Order: sequence, then C-alpha cells, then structure tokens
Amino acid sequence: MTALAGFAAALLRGQGAHARFLQTMSVQVLMMAVNIGTGLFIARLLGPEGRGSLAAIVFWPQFIASLVLAGLPYALIYHLRGVPEARRPIFGAGLVISTALGVLGVVAGYFGIPYAMSQGFPPDVVEYARVGVVITVASTVAMLLKASLGALDRQGLANRFGLADPVLYLLLLLVAAVTVPVTPQVAATCLYVATALTLGAVLVTLRGDMPPRFAGIGRWFGPVGGYALRAAPAGMLSNLSYHLDRLVLVAMITPHELGLYAVAFSLSRLMEVVKSTIASVGMAAMAGRPEAEVKALHDRVFRFVLYAVTVIVIGGLLFGGLAITLVYGQDFGPANAFFRVLVVEAALSCLGQVASQLFFSLGRPGQVSLAQGISFVASLATMLALVPAMGAMGGAIGLFVGTAVRLGVLLGAIRLTLRLPLPGLLPLPGEIRMFWRSLVRV
Repeated sequence: MTALAGFAAALLRGQGAHARFLQTMSVQVLMMAVNIGTGLFIARLLGPEGRGSLAAIVFWPQFIASLVLAGLPYALIYHLRGVPEARRPIFGAGLVISTALGVLGVVAGYFGIPYAMSQGFPPDVVEYARVGVVITVASTVAMLLKASLGALDRQGLANRFGLADPVLYLLLLLVAAVTVPVTPQVAATCLYVATALTLGAVLVTLRGDMPPRFAGIGRWFGPVGGYALRAAPAGMLSNLSYHLDRLVLVAMITPHELGLYAVAFSLSRLMEVVKSTIASVGMAAMAGRPEAEVKALHDRVFRFVLYAVTVIVIGGLLFGGLAITLVYGQDFGPANAFFRVLVVEAALSCLGQVASQLFFSLGRPGQVSLAQGISFVASLATMLALVPAMGAMGGAIGLFVGTAVRLGVLLGAIRLTLRLPLPGLLPLPGEIRMFWRSLVRV
C-alpha cells in the first residue's frame, strides 16, 4: 500500500525521469481515449463515405500547418531556453512569424485543394475544405504553443491544452448530434471551433502571467527565423513523412475507402501514446549525460518499449477485426486488413523514436535526418507503385516499408557510425526492480 501511494505521488508530482515519463503518458492515454471515443461516434454517425470526406476536409489545415512551421518550434525552444531574460519578445516574435506562415498556408491550400481532391469527392465537400483551410492560422499558432510551452516552464498548461481540445470537440459533436443533422461539414466545424476556443483560452492564460511582448520583437526575427530556416529541411521532411500516406490517398482513392483507412489508422495510433511520451521525455532524460549513461538509458527504454508494443501488436492482430466490427459496425469490417499492417508499422515507429533519441542525445542529429530521408523515399516509391493497383492497402504497405527502413538504418548506424552494441532484448539483472524503485521514490 505504501509503494502504491508512493507511485501515485510520484506520478502527480513528476519526481524523476521515469515518473515524468509516466505522467506524460497518462495525459496521452486520456487524450487517446477521448480521440477513440470521438472517432467511434463520428464513424457511427457518418458511415465509411462520410468518414472519408471528413478525413479529407480536416487533413488540410493540420498538414499545411505542420509543413509551414517546419523548423520554427525548434528555433523558438532554442532561443527561449538560451536567452531566458528575453523570453517575452522572443515569444512574441514566434507568434508573429507563425501567424504569417499560417496565412501563407491558407493561400496555398485554398488554390491547391481542388487539384488534390479530384478523386471522387463531392463538390460541396471540396468547397468546404477550401473555405475551412482558413483555420490553418489557428492550427499553426496552436502547434507552436504546444511545442514551446515546456520551454516556458508551463508543461502543466501544455497538458491541459492538449487534453481540452479533443474533449471540447467531443462535447460540441454531442451537442450537434442532438440539434442538427451531422454531416462531414458540421463535424469539421465542431473541430475548428474547438481548436479556436482552446487556443484563445491558452493565450488568455499566458497573457495573465507571462504575456508575449511585441515591442522590440524586430531584433529577434533574424535569430529565430534564421534558426528556423536551417532546421526547416529536417522538420519539413519529418512532417511530410508523417502525413505522406494520407496525402497520397486523398488524391488517389475514393471517400469510402479513405473512411475505412481512417478508422484503421486511428486505432493503430494507440501506439502514439508510447511514441509521444518518448519524444517529450526521452531526450530530456538522456541529454547532457556521459555516453555510457546515455547508451544504458537508451537500451533500457528500448527494451521496455519493445515489450509494451509487442503486447499491443499481439492483441491487435488477435482481436482487432472483432473489435472493429463490434464497435464500428459491419460496414467498417474491411478496415481490419489495413489495421493489421498499420499496427505493426506503429510498433516499429515507436522503436525508431527510441533509437532517434540516442543520436539526438549524443549530438548526431544528421544521422536521424539521413534515416528519415531514406525512409521517405522508400515509402513514397512504394505508395506510388502500389496505391493505383491496391488502393488504401498500398498506402498502408508503403508506410510500413518506410518505417521499417528507418528503424533498420538507425540500428545499423548504432553499430557502424556510433560503434556501439545494439540493445539487448532481455532485461539486465535488477533492471525491473530499479525501474519500480525510481517510480516510487519521492
């Protein structure tokens, strides 16, 4: 009982790297649960074709925002941490730059979306996607805030921000469902309103205790913008790779098949809980340590992530089809074929995220960029070859091939570039006990 109480206290207070890892994962689990519930509700309301139309509509603001931001989050975090006495004008400069980039994204999206959605989407859906792309401005600022709140020592606000957005979206959908007929356009509007309201609430909160300062921001446009430009190629490639399957599929398959893929992809992203937590906590725990300590911590995390994703994959392969049919209905049964490929891909992606943290922590980010570039080429080539004949399954296989190649390149580089041994698969003596003790230590 004492150990359990200590564990709970550590989880709430965030004492130690392992406890921060679990604290962040707990928030991610809540967000994932809300997103799954929302996805189920939408699928039941809209069916496969409507779900596919919604996926195509909301894809563009998210994709364009991530693309135009590219290296800006890294630039802002670097300068916020490096020059703490100038946080307010730096923060102001970041907000101005992100807003300007969002406006450019809106213009590009408005003229480009009709060409990208020419594969069987109804004209009213295409037109709404063009108009709705204006939310890209809010999405761009929101993404920048979520990435940089930690550097402002506001991790708690970042967690609340991340959770409030999907919760408000679900609540708005519930209200819409009992008041008006829910169409893809109505569901997209609920999402956009939720994004705008949560963003406004966060900005108001920040204004109360650490408002951005816009006076004197001109001197920071050069340093922040210059850093962002240097980091942009890697960031842009990473974001393109993350959205590549949906970018190709929106342009090449029907709304019905895209709806099936969207459900399968959403369920397979249960693994994102592990991946997002690694990204938030892993490098912070490893950075600044001697090489031997970094490698030991990396290997320990790699093993535990391997065990976790293996359990999830086995469960998904055994029960995924039954769960999809029971939960989403018979119309979504064919989504299981995509899900079986995507759940394995998601597991490999988590392991690749762990390996990437090793290179970042040892000051070798170029190796990660190289692996990402090779992965992108492999994934794109596979999708372009298979999607015309296999449809959404070609997209799933292409995503799997790219992720597998990335993990293989990173593991090979551990041996050939870093000249370090690969992580063992079995826990070291006392490792599990040490992990538990670090959790309950307060």
